[in-house]
Amino acid sequence: MKNGRKLLLSCAAVICITLFTNCFSPWQGDTGYISISFGDTPVTGIRSAVFDIGNEEWNSAGVNAIKNGLRHTITLTGETGTKTFVIDKGKTSVKIPVPPGKWDILVEADYAGIPFAETIDLYSVDVKAGSNKGVVVQMWPGNTLFHTVGSAGEWDTMFNSGYFFHGYYHYVVLTGNITGVNGSVNCPFPSGNMVTIIGNGFSVTAASSTNNRLLYISSASVTIKDLHLKGHPGHSTSLVNIDSGTLIMESNSTISGNSSAVGVSIATSGGTLRIDSGIIYGNEPENAFPNYKALEMANNNAIAYIGNTEIYGPENIYSTIRVP
Repeated sequence: MKNGRKLLLSCAAVICITLFTNCFSPWQGDTGYISISFGDTPVTGIRSAVFDIGNEEWNSAGVNAIKNGLRHTITLTGETGTKTFVIDKGKTSVKIPVPPGKWDILVEADYAGIPFAETIDLYSVDVKAGSNKGVVVQMWPGNTLFHTVGSAGEWDTMFNSGYFFHGYYHYVVLTGNITGVNGSVNCPFPSGNMVTIIGNGFSVTAASSTNNRLLYISSASVTIKDLHLKGHPGHSTSLVNIDSGTLIMESNSTISGNSSAVGVSIATSGGTLRIDSGIIYGNEPENAFPNYKALEMANNNAIAYIGNTEIYGPENIYSTIRVP
């Protein structure tokens, strides 16, 4: 009887060991991985959305200026739910642990909170326990185009050579301080275009030999963010002229130093100035009142929104304009 019991226990132990071995050996755990690369080639990554004005090829300095400021948001959708991951700026790849199963991948990138690019197609991967599934995603800018500018020649090329295309939101990103700008004779903005200049705290200064405007805004809406536009004592025209367009000042942007003329002028055809955050100052020499102005509004086609104050032309403002 005892021998029979021993035999049964031995058989049971063999069965358990066999089942355990078949089910779990080799043991791989209950987690797999997805390694996602955003890439930086013209097809797979950010270079499809960045145009460096300094070089019609993909100039690495300009591309890196954008790449280092990009934030990627990854959304994974699988049988166990949806997971969202925000990847630090400057990173071009990430390895994410996930439960085994099928996962759909969507990647979106933004620059300074502005939608930059997203994956062209929805990617699907089948992840096994203990495995690492590599994916290189292709991204495309949609209706946004970014341009990098870092010198006087690049600024003049950007705003005089028609790099703005109808139907796109354009973002011009400064990569350093710029001096010696000849300025815009007539910036070729397509009608209805939306342009944002991201200054990153840098300044753009007019050349001492020029009387051209740094910006001539016609039939478009231009927003300047954290940008400092500077004139010089001999400059005899406004630094910015609005002609049937709109200028929006944000993020402590400034217009200054044009001490022989006007900071901003709105032409007889009309236009709009909106200051949400910024200063127009230092555009008059001492004892020159009332000939030099911070803002000149030609007639009642001109309108200015200065913080919560609404002003209609004709009107001239001589003192410093500051918001907030």
